[in-house]
Amino acid sequence: MAELDVPLDLYNSVIEFQKYFDNRRNAATRKYLLIILKYLEERQDWVNVRNIVQELIPDLIPNESTFFRLIGDLSSSNLILRREDTDYKGRGKAPVYYKIRFPLQWLHPQLQDDVDANPSIAVVRQFVELEIAKELLRECDIEDPDAAIKDRFDRSLELIQQTNGMHDPLAKAEDYINSLASAAKEMSNSDSRRKPLGRTPSPRKMEFTPAGQKKTLKTTDEQIKSDSNKKSPKIKKSA
Repeated sequence: MAELDVPLDLYNSVIEFQKYFDNRRNAATRKYLLIILKYLEERQDWVNVRNIVQELIPDLIPNESTFFRLIGDLSSSNLILRREDTDYKGRGKAPVYYKIRFPLQWLHPQLQDDVDANPSIAVVRQFVELEIAKELLRECDIEDPDAAIKDRFDRSLELIQQTNGMHDPLAKAEDYINSLASAAKEMSNSDSRRKPLGRTPSPRKMEFTPAGQKKTLKTTDEQIKSDSNKKSPKIKKSA
């Protein structure tokens, strides 16, 4: 069985950065953050900050002050790693290097845009991505993705509970998710116990009167039955 090694110690960094990213309402700032992260992700190794400046400024990021402010935020958020060359013996400051800590796809900046545009679409998007992820796990010889995800979630939750301020929100979130899952399962079982009907009844139509009161209209079947019971009007013959 393939073992997916997910560094659980980085979960808190992802959570903190997601909060930071979601609070950046300026579209340009969000764009520049992703440019820096994508640049480091493509290299997957330590990169001299001078090289980053030369390749990103001014074509992708307008100026050095913006760049250093953002890369400093990323470093202080522990999303990227920073180190200085302690063996440097030359003049001036020692070279500084940066490296990304985990793949960019761990972040979901698109989710915030989806929520702003349409909350329902955002939820559907997450469920679709979850099903795709489960299928990928099966391709990695993980026979029960649900059990594997629950095990990893429980382990990550234990880790996060050891940090400051994250215990209650996540615990409540877990209870809420479990309650939703139980309700969904019960609804599914209830649907499976229903006996199929020989004929699907026509739906009742609703209309609203000017006063705002609901008025139930008869279904098609009821209307036909009612019409058949009505006596045909007598036609008076002319003399």
